Amino acid sequence: LLSFALPFLIFMISLFSGASYSDDFPLYLAVIAVVGLFLEPSFTKIQIVMVDILLLLMWAIHPEKAGAAGQYILCYACFNLAAWLYYNVVKRGQAFISLSNEKAKESIEVLDTMRAMGDELQHDFDVSSEQIKKGTTGLKEGS
Repeated sequence: LLSFALPFLIFMISLFSGASYSDDFPLYLAVIAVVGLFLEPSFTKIQIVMVDILLLLMWAIHPEKAGAAGQYILCYACFNLAAWLYYNVVKRGQAFISLSNEKAKESIEVLDTMRAMGDELQHDFDVSSEQIKKGTTGLKEGS
């Protein structure tokens, strides 16, 4: 819910304050970045689409605050490029974390197996030592 409320809040503030929309593009990107750090990448993708729609609405409602059409389109394109790159960073970061967790689990399994093997070897060594001790005692008594 927060991931959708923040861009809408920026949208409402932008419509009724300031002389230009040019400052709002980085603010939208910052919200997407912060939310992307804590939520799934699918929320980041949904936010990008939502912000695209809000940016188009802003231009349609108050085109005079958008500046030159070419400049607004360039800012819109740069925002989408930066947002898409950020989405990919979040997605790859989460894939790396998932892979790291998987490898950590595998390492724990290997360590548990090695610990069990060590315990078995210790047991076998203790049994062998006891048998050698008995055999040596038997030889001493026999001799």
